[in-house]
Amino acid sequence: PSNPTTGYSWFLLSYDHNLLTLNSHRFVPPAKQIPGAGGHEEWTFVITHAALSGSYVTHIRLIYARPWEIQKGIQTKDSNIKDIPIVISDR
Repeated sequence: PSNPTTGYSWFLLSYDHNLLTLNSHRFVPPAKQIPGAGGHEEWTFVITHAALSGSYVTHIRLIYARPWEIQKGIQTKDSNIKDIPIVISDR
C-alpha cells in the first residue's frame, strides 16, 4: 500500500544493477476516490543480459518514507524497509 497524500511513498534504496534494470515506477490510485485512501506503487524491473548467464539470488531494497527524510538521511524504523528477494534461474 502507498498513500502519497500523507507525505509517504516508496523509494528505491538499492538493487543489483548487474542483474536488473529499473524499467518503470508508478503510483496506482485506489479504485474508489475516497479522501485518504491509499493506492499502491508498481515497480517494474527487467533482467539484464548478464543475468541470463546463470542462476542468481539478489534483492531489491525499498523504504517507505517521506522525501525529505531520504534527502537528509534521517533514520527511519526498520519496519519501513522492505528487502524483497529475487531469484533468477536459468532452468
